[in-house]
Amino acid sequence: ARNTVAGAPVLRTEDGQLVVTIPLDGPGVSGATDFFPEPQEAFVIDHKSIAVAEGTITLRLTPYDSAARLKQLNGLVVYGKQGYRLSVYIRDTPEQISH
Repeated sequence: ARNTVAGAPVLRTEDGQLVVTIPLDGPGVSGATDFFPEPQEAFVIDHKSIAVAEGTITLRLTPYDSAARLKQLNGLVVYGKQGYRLSVYIRDTPEQISH
C-alpha cells in the first residue's frame, strides 16, 4: 500500500469517548470510502462509528483508563479498490487529559 497524507487531527471528548476527526489532504481525497484503523494499546476502537465522507475520517475510541493517551493513529484508507497507509501523530491535548 502507498501512503496518503492527512492534516492535523482534531480531538474532542463526548460521552467518555475520544472523538478523532482526521482531514485527508491532497487530490482525490473526496474519493476515500473507508478506513480500517490498526488496533490501539490503550483504547477500544468503536468500529461502527468510523465514517469517511468528503475527505474526512471520523472515529470514536474508548480509553481503557484515565491514563490512556493517543499518540499515533495508523490504518488503511480505501480509495476505490486501492488501499493507502495512513499514519497520524497526535499531540497531547486538553481533550485527552480531561477524560
